[in-house]
Amino acid sequence: WSNAASSHAPYTLYPNPTKVGQPFSINLGAEGRGAKTATVRIYDMLGTKIRERVTTTPITEVIYAQGIFFVSVESAVGKKVFRVVISD
Repeated sequence: WSNAASSHAPYTLYPNPTKVGQPFSINLGAEGRGAKTATVRIYDMLGTKIRERVTTTPITEVIYAQGIFFVSVESAVGKKVFRVVISD
């Protein structure tokens, strides 16, 4: 789940940490604006995929459980994995 292999993608995720049920956004950055779609995958701490969708930009997601999750974002620009903390 390291960001090192995928750090070339210009994506940002905010706010992080966030609260249960509160949306967070993923910005593809200036280089990623040409990407019309992105695949977003959300995994729990055990590596179980809890959601996958192909979406158009801008990207907004909501997680309805407390904990630490990994959010993988992949588009034509590249791939990046974020560690997201969801609190009560």
